[in-house]
Amino acid sequence: MDEKSDAKAMKRAVIRADAGINIGSGHVMRCLTLADALVLEGFEICFICRPQTGDLITLISERGYRVEALSIQSETPDSHLAHSAWLYGGHVLDAQETQVIIDREQPTLLVVDHYGIDQRWFDALTQCPSNVIALDDLADRKLPCDLLVDPTVGRSIDMYKHLLPAQSEALVGAPYCLLRNEFLQWRELSLQRRQRVTDIERIVVSLGGVDATNVTATVLTELEGSNLASGCQIDILVGSAYPHLHGLQQQVNQSRFTVSVAVAVTNVAERLAHADLAIGAAGSSAWERCCLGVPTLMCVLAENQAAIATVLKNRQAAILVYCRGSEAVGRSLQSALAHCIEQPQYLELLSQNAANLVDGRGTVRVIEAIKGLL
Repeated sequence: MDEKSDAKAMKRAVIRADAGINIGSGHVMRCLTLADALVLEGFEICFICRPQTGDLITLISERGYRVEALSIQSETPDSHLAHSAWLYGGHVLDAQETQVIIDREQPTLLVVDHYGIDQRWFDALTQCPSNVIALDDLADRKLPCDLLVDPTVGRSIDMYKHLLPAQSEALVGAPYCLLRNEFLQWRELSLQRRQRVTDIERIVVSLGGVDATNVTATVLTELEGSNLASGCQIDILVGSAYPHLHGLQQQVNQSRFTVSVAVAVTNVAERLAHADLAIGAAGSSAWERCCLGVPTLMCVLAENQAAIATVLKNRQAAILVYCRGSEAVGRSLQSALAHCIEQPQYLELLSQNAANLVDGRGTVRVIEAIKGLL
């Protein structure tokens, strides 16, 4: 092995992130995006995950990454954070088990993406890597990191002023959305399509990797009762942890539309680029749709998605049709869909506003900041 190869081999990153029925898949998915980019910079990657229903550990392994599984826990002994319950076993046990892996791996970089982790978790570590990156979009707890990445559109860096060490660098706002390279590759073609589409002939329905409450099925039911032409093609995308696949397939078989259901696809950008409209969750996938300028009817499926939804709605970059615990999805979805059908020029407005928010180069900017940190 030559000196250059040896230097590359010595760069290691450990990523602490979870997915699950309650957590969703967004944290792990954006960490996979970052991992792919770090590999191109010569890093070896190790994920650290807590096993649980819908954990995506198999998916991470299938993507070619080593996963160190923590012990199986079902309860959280403390609740000092709004999302403490997501860190099964509590911050002390989690930090102790993570420390064992850190000691063995001796990483150059520690990446943490977990709403249940804060200052107390880091304090419970006996030895922390010298370079720490935190991915977040809540700004509700102290994170002693060297670099923070929060891609929330409209988020002010001032919100982290008292949450980060004075020497920390914060990358805040839409320019730092972590998107896979495929979205940048499909952006131009997708935006060109928006300039000539007048009818809604293809819809992508993608309501998160889990969708535990099965809003997907409700959306399909409402589409059946809408004034959408029967010739429309419905492309439903679900994650590997989606628990209602059998029932959804039965519903699809009785649809008046041509409906396809795809599980854990690897060509999301291509599918979105060829869609006239999307019905999607207001999570991290919202930035993917913005990058491609896909007009979207948006659903809030978790509390942490509310801030994203509010910004996109206020900037006319998406239409909010459902917010968990309040408005019924049916009435608002059908009304919004009818408006889009009757006023196709509104789709162009949504597309332009969305595309202006996210340019698809966020991952490049984050990697450059990491290189500067190292």
